Amino acid sequence: MAVVSLFSFSGAPGVTTAAIASMYSWPRPAIVLEADTSRPSAVLPGLLEGQHDHSRGLSGISVAQQRGELTPQTVVDEAVAVGESRWVVPGFSNQAAGAGTTALWGELAGTLSAFNSAAMDVIIDLGRLVPGDARLPLLQVSDAVVLVIEPVLPDIAAAAPRMPEIRERLRQVGREDALALLTVQVPYRGYTAAEVQAQLGIPAIGEIAHDSRNAAVYSLGAPAGSRFASSEFVKSTRAAVFVITQRLREREIALGYRPAATRGGAA
Repeated sequence: MAVVSLFSFSGAPGVTTAAIASMYSWPRPAIVLEADTSRPSAVLPGLLEGQHDHSRGLSGISVAQQRGELTPQTVVDEAVAVGESRWVVPGFSNQAAGAGTTALWGELAGTLSAFNSAAMDVIIDLGRLVPGDARLPLLQVSDAVVLVIEPVLPDIAAAAPRMPEIRERLRQVGREDALALLTVQVPYRGYTAAEVQAQLGIPAIGEIAHDSRNAAVYSLGAPAGSRFASSEFVKSTRAAVFVITQRLREREIALGYRPAATRGGAA
């Protein structure tokens, strides 16, 4: 089992869409944990098209934590199936609920650390991180920590002064090498992934193509067209997932873990 966290420092580089798209291209069973507290769940009205209520999700996990009953099985029980060997744990129903969960994140991080026997990987959608964010313990248990960023100067300038805090948190737990960079292309001139890598000193793992029509399959539950699987959006996501999973395998081997059996992606 691996834990992968995706995050940003700016408003809307598409972290949730990147997390969902990665899940569908993931080579093993995977679950997305929507842990973005800056807004209500985007998955429920988006990918799930409003067909599910808030009876499952982070709210249930939070209640279990308050009762002292949070276990790895709780996370599984609060997930919604969205395909074969694919699940999503929706975020909070409102922003106020997410703001009052400071005590949850450290315990949830410990719970995910105990997830090692589960035959699935966890992809955490952290959305936008703020200085001193209470959710930083989730980064510290992650095997891959991926900054999702649009390759434009305002986003790069916003990220640069924030990276020391992230690096220090990862250094404390010996996971500095988990940090990686994923750029989301923009429809106007932006920097290349290599240029952003040079600016921030973070290894780039890929570039997600700018393709709002095909991205809407994951962000809005839009129907997939006949060319969806061969679209640049899907191909670029698969390429990034390949690099991430290669890094995870290398880390497993270095730490003496036995790599989990892989299965074909579902994208």
